[in-house]
Amino acid sequence: MANADSQEFKEAITFDLRSQNGHTTLRQFLSEWRRMVQHPDYTADQMRELMAIYRHVFQAERNYVEQQYNATAGLSEDSFNQLYREITMAEMVVLEYGA
Repeated sequence: MANADSQEFKEAITFDLRSQNGHTTLRQFLSEWRRMVQHPDYTADQMRELMAIYRHVFQAERNYVEQQYNATAGLSEDSFNQLYREITMAEMVVLEYGA
């Protein structure tokens, strides 16, 4: 049973990362949502691992936005601040959900 749980956890992480890159369809999203509703609980170890991954991903996103702002004139300060706030707010929601 633990192997099935590990596979399910891996699939959830893979889906989340693909979603971050915009590589999922609405059908895939609905399928994943349905699956999560049916099996909403992760083990404590899986949840800690998931939260560590999310923290890393959100920090990487903030670093990328900051790098783009510093490297080019194409990203205005207002756009930078808006993106940075949205990333931080999304992180707060995810971390609160996982707490």
